[in-house]
Amino acid sequence: MPDSFRNLATTLSRAGRHDQALAALDDATAALVLSGKPDSPDAAGLLVTRGGILRERGDFAGARAAVRTAVERLDRLLGPAHPMLIDPLLTLADIEGMAGQHDAAVAAARRAEAILVATHGAGDANLAPVRAFLGQMLVASGRPADAVVVLEPALARWLASGGSPLITGQIQLTLADALWQARGERARARGLAEDAAASLRPTGAAGAAELAKVEAWLAAHAR
Repeated sequence: MPDSFRNLATTLSRAGRHDQALAALDDATAALVLSGKPDSPDAAGLLVTRGGILRERGDFAGARAAVRTAVERLDRLLGPAHPMLIDPLLTLADIEGMAGQHDAAVAAARRAEAILVATHGAGDANLAPVRAFLGQMLVASGRPADAVVVLEPALARWLASGGSPLITGQIQLTLADALWQARGERARARGLAEDAAASLRPTGAAGAAELAKVEAWLAAHAR
């Protein structure tokens, strides 16, 4: 039952019907209370969905509160290293980043990364987008050298895996920016950004926004 309510809420939110989406989650929460499961992983999942919808509305404080409560609940019910925490932690990291709380975003992303490594191993492909985001937040928080340490191996593994060009381009651009800021390796940084543009061009509409970021970066970072 919670899954069906979550799916409905997500569909309504994507259509811009946020109030109806939140109402659907209220109904799901009430149903869990009636079934005697108000404090459960299902209830935490509803809070994560609520946080995502509030994020879409720009209510970062409300979104952060909902997802933090979900993470705390899952920590208590399942333990701090349970795989069910990965998605809530990544949602929390994204909310913190959008709200400009970059250090908090780094902390949440690092927790998710550690659980992914412990659960699936250091070579898991799902680590690449997590590390791309982590690198962005490290750069935003003034730690480009730390971002380079995260992104160099992430890019190498992702390229070796033949992963999607969209994520390839994202990692290349973030690494380019980190190198430019951390080490002054301007020629290599521009080369990586040019590689990012080459990765993204074939992706069409899916990568258009990322390609625009790359082109803006290249325009702002002359040799």
